[in-house]
Amino acid sequence: LNSLKDYARYRLLDEMIQTVKANAGDPLGYYVLVMDQKAVKVISSICKMYDVLSYRISTIERLDIGRKRFPGTDAIYLISPSENSINELVNDFKDAATPQYKFAHIFLLGPLPEIFLGKIASSPELLQRIKTFKEVNVNYFVKETEVFHFGYEANLNVLASADISPTLTVEAERLMTVCSTFMENPYIQFLGKSPTCKALALQLQQKMDELIKKASREWKPHEPRGTIVIVDRGYDLNSPIMHDFCYQALVYDLLKVRADGAVDPDNPTIPWKADEEKLASKIEEEKKGGGEKKPPEEKKKYLFLTETNPQWKEYRHMHIGEVLQKLGEDTERLVKSNEKAGKLLSKAPDLDKLQEVISEMPNLKEMMRSHQCHNKIASECAKQVQLREYLNLIKLEQGIISGLEPTGEELDNRKVAAAIGKLLMDFKTIQEDDILRIYLMYLSNYDVPKRDIETLAKSLTNPDLKDVLYKLPLLGYGKAGADLKKPQRREGRLKKEDFDLFKLRNDKSKFADLLCLPKIAKVALESSRRTLSAEEFPFVGDIPDDYKKKQPKSPSIALKKAISGMSLFSEEKSSQDIGSNPRLFIFVIGGICYQEITSIYKLQKEKFITCPVTVGGDCIITPKDFVASLQKIGKVALKIDSPQLYLSLIHISEPTRRYAISYAVFCLKKK
Repeated sequence: LNSLKDYARYRLLDEMIQTVKANAGDPLGYYVLVMDQKAVKVISSICKMYDVLSYRISTIERLDIGRKRFPGTDAIYLISPSENSINELVNDFKDAATPQYKFAHIFLLGPLPEIFLGKIASSPELLQRIKTFKEVNVNYFVKETEVFHFGYEANLNVLASADISPTLTVEAERLMTVCSTFMENPYIQFLGKSPTCKALALQLQQKMDELIKKASREWKPHEPRGTIVIVDRGYDLNSPIMHDFCYQALVYDLLKVRADGAVDPDNPTIPWKADEEKLASKIEEEKKGGGEKKPPEEKKKYLFLTETNPQWKEYRHMHIGEVLQKLGEDTERLVKSNEKAGKLLSKAPDLDKLQEVISEMPNLKEMMRSHQCHNKIASECAKQVQLREYLNLIKLEQGIISGLEPTGEELDNRKVAAAIGKLLMDFKTIQEDDILRIYLMYLSNYDVPKRDIETLAKSLTNPDLKDVLYKLPLLGYGKAGADLKKPQRREGRLKKEDFDLFKLRNDKSKFADLLCLPKIAKVALESSRRTLSAEEFPFVGDIPDDYKKKQPKSPSIALKKAISGMSLFSEEKSSQDIGSNPRLFIFVIGGICYQEITSIYKLQKEKFITCPVTVGGDCIITPKDFVASLQKIGKVALKIDSPQLYLSLIHISEPTRRYAISYAVFCLKKK
């Protein structure tokens, strides 16, 4: 087990089935797997559904859809700790004479609120059929191998609202399940100037303490202990709206990607509204017990940008230029393979070779189709990059963020203000959403007179976007006032050594790279080397011994050594050693963006970070999401998926409990 995805799959499938076999007393038996909607999404983010069938699962059922009775078969319930799911569970066994299944093995994605525990306690028909009752603590979605999120909509109210403790209670609980997946009890650091980060860090520490205290003796935290760093979206307002050359960032920025990752290669920029409505109607039909449960035929023409697509996994973190180059090479290689297969089939049949070729042909055909689809959407991205003048836009943005000229000299504030003022003249084909992003980036790095902001707002034709420019101060970042006579730079400029370093890195690359490393990626770099400032990022609870002894060292010096071919540490670290180093978790309240994910991935790939890193946020945020979330500030209440915020004082059972039934359920039966 190496990655988050590996560990989550092991917890959800291997451990769960092992527990069921032990408690059912029939190691060769088959089971019905019943999941609610959230559990289906969690499982789907970790593995394919047909992988589940290999774990002696005969049937997979949805909890909220009409199901056939299997009174002679045990059922495994994998459900979220929500009111609807608990009600459906109780209803399955409300009639003692006609139960839905023989016995129930219940696995919860997270801790169960006390109020719902009472519903189970008041159902004697259900209690007498419970064989297993435990928490698997996998209450999150896996986006990539080492990336997770909670599935929330982007909403920056979490940073602007006065009372967010109920939201943070749920987030701390779900973050605890991420740590629990790795058997980790990590050191906790947080952004010191953020009350939100501090509150979440304290709640997470409390949840981890409760987990350790109530866990069985068999549950031993992983050593060496990892570290989790909690930051909020306000720490870096640039990255979510920054234009980038990364394939993944471009796809989610420029094309229409459905929630399930589907893209139409033939019409990648056309909104999905009609198809989403069709899909919604199909789901409704299935819920009523009718309709076709197989994937609709029209899905075959779509490309799904998920972990199941090997080309997407390979290309997503690459520069768009590199993707186009690699696509050409890979397509040529596949064509040659296809020609070779055709020649072999046309000759006198060698049975062994013939069997080998035939077995490879379906995969070859699917790979060819996938390459053709990626070629279409990558070409569309490249077309949009050229049409929207990304090269010049990015040059302007990097100047705003860094405060430096392309030559490395200080960029005068008046020059920045002038460039913002004549944006429409310099960029003839610029679109209004790009204009807004430039304006927001300007306001994120400079304190601007109120009259100037009003002028910028007037230049926007969409009335819904004008109000967005006034929302940044509500997050506690930036100010706008009549007392300001001219723009003043608020954020520090990029250091000269950092500029020289990234210029050197850019010169060594075939493709243009961004000058500024996202701040959260830099946090990951410094934390991995135990040089992250404890003043800026204080600890909750314990502090690592090696962190106390480690003298702060400029990460720029470390990167410079790495680029020069020198080791980041005193001794060389092989790829096998990386997994043995303490794991690093980065969590972003308000959502992590694709630029940050890619930057951290590249730092690992280039061996600047030599420890396993798991990153996540309450959502994955795109530029459109960020703008939409700014619009919601003060207008839309925070939404969380748990109807009961105050959790049970006890955990029903621990992730590794191996008893046939937990003590809590035993007590319920005694009542």
